[in-house]
Amino acid sequence: MQRGALLALVVVAVSAGGCGGGSHTASSTVPANATASTASNAAASRPPGSDPGLRQFIAEADPICRRLDSELAAAEPKSLALAEVARLAPRRAALELAAVTGLGRLAVPAAIARDWRQIVAYRRTLADELLELGQKAKANDAAAIDGLAASKKRVHERLLATASRDGFKYCSRVL
Repeated sequence: MQRGALLALVVVAVSAGGCGGGSHTASSTVPANATASTASNAAASRPPGSDPGLRQFIAEADPICRRLDSELAAAEPKSLALAEVARLAPRRAALELAAVTGLGRLAVPAAIARDWRQIVAYRRTLADELLELGQKAKANDAAAIDGLAASKKRVHERLLATASRDGFKYCSRVL
């Protein structure tokens, strides 16, 4: 594959995968049938922000995600060279995993417990895939980078749909 095409794949993978990476793929961490439509009926029927307990939970979770966004932005690759992606991917994955740990410690309201477990699983998958992206960039493996970009895009879409529906602002975003 030509270097320009390989760099284009890295651009897609990095921009679609700013938040996470590793040795697990989306299918190993996130159930294959997990989509935004798998959320509980209670989550689908209530307007975001209508539950005071949920508002409080979002007020605790979103700052963790906002801080992660800032940290990921500070660890942005200076170029899209594979060596730079390989160098920074582990750091970015560690930031994502630290946020996942913090998010996993929160007391989740029962009304969104199922969605929340899925949101955290999506973010963990993204962290795992970012680690894997770094490994594949180091190995100059264009086919694997392409596959990771496609997987990360699907996970991002699911994360956005689920977290947005529940009323999260920052926990629905991925850099």
